[in-house]
Amino acid sequence: MFQHGFRGTCRIAVPFLFFLIILGGCSAEKTDSVRDKSQHSSPKVTTPDNIPDRDTALLPSELPREPVTRDPHESDWFEEVAQASGVDHVYRAGFEASLYTLLETVGGGVSMVDFDRDGDVDLFISGGGVIKKGPPVTTEGLPSRLFRNEGNWTFRDVTDELKIPTPGFYSHGCSTADFNRDGWPDLLVAGYGGVQLLKNDEGKGFVDVTSQAGLGDCARWYVQGCWVDFDNDGHLDLYLMTYADWSPDPSRICHNEQNRRDVCGPTLFEGQRDMLLRNQQDGTFADVTEKAGLVPENRGLGIVCADFNGDRIADIFVGNDVQFNQLYLSQAQLPFVEEGLLAGVAVSSRGEREGTMGVAVGDYNRDGLPDLWYTNFANQDNSLCEKESAESASFQNVTVNRGLAGVSRPWVGFGTILADFNHDRWLDIFIANGHVGYERLESPYYQPPQLFMNEEGKHFQENSKNAGPYFHGKYSGRGVAVGDLDNDGALDLVVVHQDDPVAILRNRLPCPHWIRLQLLGTQSNTDGIGAKVRLLNQDLPLSAWVTGSDSYASSSDRRVLFSLDDGSPVDVEVTWMSGITEVFSHLQPQETHELVEGQGRSL
Repeated sequence: MFQHGFRGTCRIAVPFLFFLIILGGCSAEKTDSVRDKSQHSSPKVTTPDNIPDRDTALLPSELPREPVTRDPHESDWFEEVAQASGVDHVYRAGFEASLYTLLETVGGGVSMVDFDRDGDVDLFISGGGVIKKGPPVTTEGLPSRLFRNEGNWTFRDVTDELKIPTPGFYSHGCSTADFNRDGWPDLLVAGYGGVQLLKNDEGKGFVDVTSQAGLGDCARWYVQGCWVDFDNDGHLDLYLMTYADWSPDPSRICHNEQNRRDVCGPTLFEGQRDMLLRNQQDGTFADVTEKAGLVPENRGLGIVCADFNGDRIADIFVGNDVQFNQLYLSQAQLPFVEEGLLAGVAVSSRGEREGTMGVAVGDYNRDGLPDLWYTNFANQDNSLCEKESAESASFQNVTVNRGLAGVSRPWVGFGTILADFNHDRWLDIFIANGHVGYERLESPYYQPPQLFMNEEGKHFQENSKNAGPYFHGKYSGRGVAVGDLDNDGALDLVVVHQDDPVAILRNRLPCPHWIRLQLLGTQSNTDGIGAKVRLLNQDLPLSAWVTGSDSYASSSDRRVLFSLDDGSPVDVEVTWMSGITEVFSHLQPQETHELVEGQGRSL
C-alpha cells in the first residue's frame, strides 16, 4: 500500500543526498558492491555441497534456448519479417574466444536512414567484431551492412555495391545526419578503438572521411555518437560518448555467484571522458571538450539530446553504467552547466546510482513537456522521469505511480522506445532486454522483450503476451530503432541482438488517420535536429522532439508521425533551434509533408 501510494521522485536535495551517503543507505561504494556481486563478483566460498561441476559459465551458443511458442488464436500484431524481407544480418560480439571480456557485452545498434532520398527508410546496422586470443589478444572489426528499402517489405544488401568500408575497429553504435549540409544523410559508426565518418556521395556510395574530418585521432572506446547543434550555428556538432578505460588482459579472471568464470564487469575499470567536437563548417571538427566542462570520466551507454529547459538551445542527457547520469544544459557560450543531480535524473529515487542503458525522450502525458525514460540493470526499476515545468530542467520520477515499478526488475534493459504503437495518440514503451553475464543467478542471459501500453498518461499496462509471437521468445537484445518502414502510418521496430539475427517487427495494426512530417532546416541544421513539433487542433496537443540519436546505440526514423483523431486537415507548430516558431496550416492526412523552415506562418 505504501509503495503504490507514495509518489517516488528523482529529485533529491543535494544536502539530503549527501546525508544518505554518509549514513551508508545509498553510498556509491555500496551500489558498486551490489553491482559487482550480482554481475561481476569475486569468487564466493565453496563448500562440498556447492562446488560447481565446471569452472566456466556456459557461453551463449551453449546456453539452453526455449522454443518460441504461440497460441494459434493469437494475433500477429507485430510480425517478425526480417528474413523474409531480405535483412539477413547478425551482430557479432566475439564470445567465441572464451575470454569473457567486457567488450563482448556492449552490443550494437541500427540507424534508420533514407540514404538515397527515395522516400523509403533504409537500414544501416553495425557489425561488431572478433576477439582473437593471440598472444597478444587483439580485436578486429566486422562489416556494417546497409540494406536498401525497395518497397513492399523487400530490402536489398547494397553494402558492397556502394563500397562501404569495414571500420578498422570493433563497432557498437551508429547514427545518421547531414553533417555537411549538402542535403544527403551521412553515417557515423562508433566503437572500441575509434569512430568512422562516412560521407554520402549523393546516394551513389559512401566515402570514408574520418581522417579528413579530424576524427582519425579519436582512438578510445566509444559506444555512440550523438549529433547535436549545441551552438545553434546551423551546423551539426558531435558528442562522442565513451565507456571504460579497458584493454584485453587474459590474466584477469572474474567469477560469478556460482564460482564460475564469467564476464569481468565495468566497475573494475575506470571510466573515460566523453568528447565534444564542434563543426567547423568546412567538413572538419575541432575538439572543444575542455571548454565544454565535461565530467572527468564516464561509463556512458545511453544518450539523447533535446531542449530540456525551454531556452531553444539543445541540452544533452548521458545515461551511465554505475555512475551518476549527467544532464548538460547548454548556454550561449561553453561550458555546459551539468545539473543531473539538481534536475533529478542523476540517481534513482532512492539516491542510488544505476546501470542506465537505453534512453528515450517524449511527452508521455501530453502536457507539452519532454519527459525522460531510461532502462536500467537487473534488480533496478527502469526510470520514467516526468518534466515538471516548461521553464526549468527538473524532473519527478513517476515510475511507481505509472505502474512501471517491479515489472522489469528481473531483466537488463537495453534499447527502448517511447512511441504510439496502437494509434490512440498516447506514447507506449518497448524494451529490448538481455543480460551481459552468461550464467547469473539473478536472471538468465536470454530475456523476453516487453511492450507497455499507455493508458492516457495515468498508467502503463504490459501487453507483451498479446503483441505477437516474437514477444514469446527470449533474446539478448541491444539496439532498437523505430520508424514507419512501409509508410502505412504504423510504427515498426528493428531490434539488434547479440549473436542472433536482427529482428524486424512489422506493425500490422492499421492506422485509420495519420500525418507524417519531414523537417528541413534552413537557418537551423538541415535535419531539424533539436526542433519541437506540436500537432494542434486535436483533443490534446501532441508533441515530439527530433533527436540526433536515441534508444541504445541507434537512431530512429527522424520523420515525425502522428496518429489523428479523424481525417480532417491539421495545423502543425514547429519550434526550430534557430529560435523561429511557425505554424504550417491545413495539412492533409495520409500524406508526408516536408516542412521547410521559414515557409510557415511565423509566430
